Amino acid sequence: MAGYGRGLYEVLVTEALAARLQDLEERLQVLRDNLRPAEAADRIALHLAQLIERAVAGGSDEQRVAVGVALARRLIAQIDDHIPDVDAAPESPIAPGTVLRALLARLPDGRPETIPEPLIPLLDTALLTNAPGEPRVGSQVLTEIHSTDRIDVVMAFIRRSGIAPLVEALR
Repeated sequence: MAGYGRGLYEVLVTEALAARLQDLEERLQVLRDNLRPAEAADRIALHLAQLIERAVAGGSDEQRVAVGVALARRLIAQIDDHIPDVDAAPESPIAPGTVLRALLARLPDGRPETIPEPLIPLLDTALLTNAPGEPRVGSQVLTEIHSTDRIDVVMAFIRRSGIAPLVEALR
């Protein structure tokens, strides 16, 4: 079966996957389990997110935003039809597709404050290594500190070569 080999998985079994599982090599055996109610929302949302990402990314650059917004609006309308929630605000994205980037306070003279945007987008994760050509850990922290309401963890992995000059200076 292409794409899946021996190993552990937590993948929602779809019709396509079930068909591929029928063509397994004899040396492999399928172990399935029922989707647990506590995991249903997470697993189904992950599956749908991957499908939506593939569908939107597969479009041309010119059409990607419009197609993505239209798809999101249709899916949300279907969700609203099946699970009405009178207290929920409409969650459909507005056309032509916009993103909230900041809420800025007004300075005493009436101008909006400026908050520098970090080099790494807020929704991305990154391992900062201080490698040449990569964002520096210190500068990245400084750009993000202005846009946060709290800092949970700043963690660094220090090499001996980096701390040796500090140790020598203390002697």
